[in-house]
Amino acid sequence: MPVVEFKEVTLEVEGRRYLDQITCTFQQGETVVIGGAPGCGKSFFPRLLLGLPGLQESDRVRLWGDVQVEGNSIFSMSREALLRLRRQMGVVMAGGGLIDNMDVERNVSLPLSYHGINDVKSRCSEVLDAVGIPHARRKGIRPVTLNSEERIRVGIGRAVVTAPRILLVDDALVGLDQRASDQVVELICGSQTRDAALRLITASRLAPFMWKADRFLLLDECKLIDLGASSEVLEHAHPLVMKDREGVDLPL
Repeated sequence: MPVVEFKEVTLEVEGRRYLDQITCTFQQGETVVIGGAPGCGKSFFPRLLLGLPGLQESDRVRLWGDVQVEGNSIFSMSREALLRLRRQMGVVMAGGGLIDNMDVERNVSLPLSYHGINDVKSRCSEVLDAVGIPHARRKGIRPVTLNSEERIRVGIGRAVVTAPRILLVDDALVGLDQRASDQVVELICGSQTRDAALRLITASRLAPFMWKADRFLLLDECKLIDLGASSEVLEHAHPLVMKDREGVDLPL
C-alpha cells in the first residue's frame, strides 16, 4: 500500500485551476521532489495532505477526487483524526514559517508542547545541534534577527523535532545562495530525516536535489509529468527541465 495516494485530484481556487486529474502514488521510504514554476500550484500537494489549512468556503474552493494516507481518505476524516494525522507530519515552509514573537527554542519546541511530549528541553537542544544552530542563536533570539539560512535551519528543526513519519518541504530553498542551498538539501535529505516513511518536497528548481532524491515530478499546466530518477531528468527534453539542469554536475 502506498504511503500517500492522489486519485484523480482536480483543484480550483478562486476560479483558477491548479491541479487537473492528478493521479500519483508515493511509496514507503521515498524522497520525491515535485518541481514547477513559482505560482503553478505545487504547494497544494503538501497543503492537501494537511487538509488544506487556511482555506475557507469563502475562498471558492472546488475539489474533486481523493487524497489518501495509508489508505485513509483525508477528506473523510473527522477533525480529531485529521489532527492525529498531522501529528505524524513535519512541515518546512519557505522562509522557515517561524512564529515571530517566539524565540528559536520556543519555535522548535512548539510541536513537542502541542503534542504533549515530555523531555522538551533535551529534544529541542538535540535537534538544534543537528541542524547547526549554535547556543548563541537560540534562547531569547527571535526569527527577525536570523538570516535566511538560519530561519530555514530552525524550520527544519521544528519539522523533525517530533520524528515525523511524513516530511513535507515546500520551496524551502527560496532566497538561499548555492552554498546555503546545498547545506539545507543535505539536512532535508540526510540522516535527520532517514526514519521518515516519505519525504515529499516541492521546489522551484530541481537541480539542488539532483542525486539526493529518488525521483522527480514536474507540475506544468495543471498536469503532473513523471521525470523519473536523476539520470532520467538529465536527459529530459521539457524546456523547464532543460533550463533548470544547466550546470548540474554528473556523479563521479
